[in-house]
Amino acid sequence: MKLASYRTAEGDLRAGLVVNDAVIDLERAGRQIGEDLTSDLLAILAREQAGMASLGRVAAAADQMELIPLAGLALGPVLPRPPKILLLAGNYQSHITEGGAPPVNKAEITPRSGVE
Repeated sequence: MKLASYRTAEGDLRAGLVVNDAVIDLERAGRQIGEDLTSDLLAILAREQAGMASLGRVAAAADQMELIPLAGLALGPVLPRPPKILLLAGNYQSHITEGGAPPVNKAEITPRSGVE
């Protein structure tokens, strides 16, 4: 299952489900099949299993939904307001050496995680 956010002609950010080369607007699709879906992907995902089940029912009914062609669609960030960002630095040796730093002996280093 692929999720996306896209901008309407008016500039509004909408939540969508990608199906082949098109997007289904989740809020409209939810109304069509009696699911309580918003155009906020984070709110849908926060419902955990219930939200995933709703997305699955939209996907199962994709052949009945209005499809918006993906070509030419202005995509936005999948989660416009993520609650946290997890980072792990120093996990790509080639990236370290590309930046001019000496190679890291991974046996002697403990990766540090970061939360923003």
